[in-house]
Amino acid sequence: MANLSMRDLQEMSGVNRNFVTRLETGQIGALNLETLKKLEQAFARLNIELTAESENWGAGVRWTVTEPFSRPAVKED
Repeated sequence: MANLSMRDLQEMSGVNRNFVTRLETGQIGALNLETLKKLEQAFARLNIELTAESENWGAGVRWTVTEPFSRPAVKED
């Protein structure tokens, strides 16, 4: 979505890219909330939010801004 490689995401979040691959492919048995929070915070810095599964849609991600490539990503203090 944000043109990130697994290596980029690992560097931004501190979450091992092998974990992300297992998460994406449904090969994860249980989630550590701290790990998920690290991913969520990394995506938030890029104006992306994680979305929960609903009755009509599966879990996923979405931009939090209307034109994501026209504004710089939020920087961490």
